[in-house]
Amino acid sequence: MADAVQYVMEKMIPELEDLQQLQIFTKEEVRQIVQKRRDFEYTMKRTPLRKVDCLRYIEYELNLDALRRQRKKRLGLQKQSSSDHTGMQRVHNIFDRALMKHRGDVDLWLQHIAFCKNTGSSKLLSKLFTNALQLHPRNETLWIEAASWEFSTNLNVDSARVLMQRSIRMNPHSKKLWLEYFRLEFLYVQKLRTRREVLGLDADTTKPLELSLDIAPVKGEGAAQVDAIAESAKESAVDKSRHEILQGAIPKIVYRNASHAIPNDAAFRLQFVSISNLFPATYGSPVAKVILESSLADFPTDAAVWSAYCEQAMHESDTADVDARRKVALERFRQAIKSNVDTDAMRGAFMRWCIAELARTPSSPWFAHEMFSTISTLGPQTPTLYRAYIDYTLRVSGLLDALAVAAKANAAFPTDGMLWQLRAQLAMRQAAIQQTHALPPSTKRPKKQLPQSASTPSVYKSALAVVEQGLREAMTDTDGLHQRHIQLLINSHAKLSAVKSAFERAVKAATAWTPAWSALRMQFLQWTLRTQGVDAARTLYKTFLAGQMLPRPETLALLRWCVQVEAAQPDSLVATAAVKGLMEKLVDLFGQSSEDIWVNYVQYYRELGLHKEANEVHWRATRVFPSSTALATLQELN
Repeated sequence: MADAVQYVMEKMIPELEDLQQLQIFTKEEVRQIVQKRRDFEYTMKRTPLRKVDCLRYIEYELNLDALRRQRKKRLGLQKQSSSDHTGMQRVHNIFDRALMKHRGDVDLWLQHIAFCKNTGSSKLLSKLFTNALQLHPRNETLWIEAASWEFSTNLNVDSARVLMQRSIRMNPHSKKLWLEYFRLEFLYVQKLRTRREVLGLDADTTKPLELSLDIAPVKGEGAAQVDAIAESAKESAVDKSRHEILQGAIPKIVYRNASHAIPNDAAFRLQFVSISNLFPATYGSPVAKVILESSLADFPTDAAVWSAYCEQAMHESDTADVDARRKVALERFRQAIKSNVDTDAMRGAFMRWCIAELARTPSSPWFAHEMFSTISTLGPQTPTLYRAYIDYTLRVSGLLDALAVAAKANAAFPTDGMLWQLRAQLAMRQAAIQQTHALPPSTKRPKKQLPQSASTPSVYKSALAVVEQGLREAMTDTDGLHQRHIQLLINSHAKLSAVKSAFERAVKAATAWTPAWSALRMQFLQWTLRTQGVDAARTLYKTFLAGQMLPRPETLALLRWCVQVEAAQPDSLVATAAVKGLMEKLVDLFGQSSEDIWVNYVQYYRELGLHKEANEVHWRATRVFPSSTALATLQELN
């Protein structure tokens, strides 16, 4: 090993001498570089070779080369020397040695590929892609990277097409490869059309004037005319083929083959539509039309397909008349909902499209009226659609109409907690607006705060009434209702007994050991500590800890919070006993998996000067984690 490392180091001598002669690095810095590289070379010879060691070596060489270039620029050195290239060559060599040992690591291949792209190593990159694809023919990313490099950098569309076709032959059911091949052919069409526009090949050519003189044909002229007609027909066929290619004939073929390879996936086909819409409508829209027609034929009841067909009206032309396109889309949605796909998914898609279009500009009163009348006629049929309808009404008609729709939603679906929460939020906003308008315009803010009974804002009363009614009737999403009820009570300065009762009801109603249940208990404890002090909080968390505790992250967070609260109290026997009980609970539940708990336990006793207790806990910890460096460090500091 030492001989091999020494041989590698000796090969660096010309480079290092050049760096020293150019005064880019001093003699001491060169010595440090040699020592650092020697250490890295020894790590490269270890068995097994670790990937992280290779990456650290590469990072060091890149930083060193960046420093070399910066100093050379500062010194004003323009002449090229041998040290200008050896750094990058060494990085390539390290990558090669790493890939020899880690051929199955695709990320390492991609890192080397990215480095070659950044440094412009085209010849090496071609060889690298070949080796990587031979070892990983099933990896989609490598095929796409290779084809993208051929198309974008080498400007070789034929090679890129061959690579994508070969990748699909080896991975016929890869959706990603089909989509990227489709995108590649579209990019090629875009490049062809751009080139023809720049060269002026699509300009209309004026026809030559025909002679009106009746001249007798010359001998042999008839055969020449026949040849000219045949040549003209041939040119016409070529022009027709060229026109079809420029209109997206090749992407259509790619889509057709993809739909045959993966026939029963509607979402996969709609991804082709999304890609088509990224390109101008002159050649993107015909392709999207073919895709949607075949999708509607194969999936006549799929709401997502019908929604895409309706929304495609917005992409079928590049004209500035947005309302004309919206009119077509609205008509398609109406037909789809009334005759073909009258489902909740279709209605939801329509409402989402309406809300999205409202956010676009320009937005005309005609469009808002048409959407509102259509949605009002159809009407939502599920809580989810009602929530979307409330959002839509709020955007179009305002807060009062949205409140009316929310009341209808609660009457139609009284057991849905989300609808009650939404109505409470709207009621609070409306009350806040009314209270703002009721204030005199030039009143000054009083210096003294009003009593709680007088300062209780009416803005919360209407929302509280809605939430309390929802708690009596709702059967789903009640956790959110309880949370909103507690927040409203606290913000309205309600009595402590009322807030405490609300917390107790919420914890009792929540499903045990769920994140919502754990969050409620933590909020209950924090509120109790803030409003009633540590004694009340201690009584409450002891009640929580009296039940069965499971080793969950929420339990760990709760216990650690309790320890922090007790440790922050003034030194007393009560606080020390409380911390000991909590730490023993932590050790019991999490002591086998977390050594940090033991470390904190020992440190707590040492901070109090209880070294005997600290040593006992440390001895117990070493039985569980005999090779822990943190515990060993604690022993040394003792």
